[in-house]
Amino acid sequence: MNQNQEQEISLQSVGNLFNSVIKLFFRCVHKAFWLIKKYIVIFILLLIAGVVWGYMKDKKSSYENYVIVKSNFGSIDYFYDKIEFLNSRIKQGDVDFLTKTVGLKDTYALLSIKTEPINEVFELTKIDFVNTYSRNYDVLRLLSDNSDITKVMEEEPVKRMFENQRIIIETREPVSYEAYIAPLLAFLNSSDYFAEMQKVYTQGQQLKIQQTQALIEQIDSILNSFGATSDNAKNNPLVMYGGDSQLNDLAITKGYQLAELNKLKADLLNFDSIIKEKNHSLNIVKADFLKGKQKFIYPIVFFVLFLGLLFFVEAYKKYTSDLRN
Repeated sequence: MNQNQEQEISLQSVGNLFNSVIKLFFRCVHKAFWLIKKYIVIFILLLIAGVVWGYMKDKKSSYENYVIVKSNFGSIDYFYDKIEFLNSRIKQGDVDFLTKTVGLKDTYALLSIKTEPINEVFELTKIDFVNTYSRNYDVLRLLSDNSDITKVMEEEPVKRMFENQRIIIETREPVSYEAYIAPLLAFLNSSDYFAEMQKVYTQGQQLKIQQTQALIEQIDSILNSFGATSDNAKNNPLVMYGGDSQLNDLAITKGYQLAELNKLKADLLNFDSIIKEKNHSLNIVKADFLKGKQKFIYPIVFFVLFLGLLFFVEAYKKYTSDLRN
């Protein structure tokens, strides 16, 4: 057998296989039409049931409630542990704990609770008033040396580097702030240890503010004394010349201290809570790819499943019949 004959045989085999597949396809189509015609009433009922079921599923929505918080006094690990503990209790359906300990009046609507960081990478890389980088930046840089930064941001230790976090509370129906969010925040803030830390941090922050204000007043006093000795101090505002480096340094230092004072006062506003709420958005319909489409999907699924079941039954009957013969 030469090479040309072998090629003819191969092409013939492929052609025969193709014809067999085509015949099998049309035989299955003919069988499917025959089965649909035979069980037309059941198919119609299944299509109606699929439409009704899909419509009910489309109508039923879940909601997401977002609460942006800031963890104070080094409480980020405590915060994550509390959220994980709460979520486990929700999954277990521990109604007694959620109502008596957490303070929820109704737990039916609550599906889950989780948290994710607000990825403020620039907060990790900012320079403070003495031109030194945050240690968090060095940690982030080392972690990302051999990896994609977006993947690094998903790692659990990196998530806990950010003080600002987003709590995501999923519910099966719209909820009110007073019934769900307020009790959950109160539970998160119930820590004797961090309550004592709050006092220490607050006192230290107030002391820093006082010292910064005193330093600014001392700088002002020096600048004013220089102005008082100037020949034209009474008629002209104080002007800093490039050659007067000491006065320029004082002016720059005052600018840094004013910025620091504003930051200290802003931080003090957040110190009234261990887990400080910054903002919230409630009852946002959860995005779902199948939303609005299930009234079309379920009829097709029911139709195909029942048709597949009929094919299986017919094939089984033929198989058992062949065995008997």
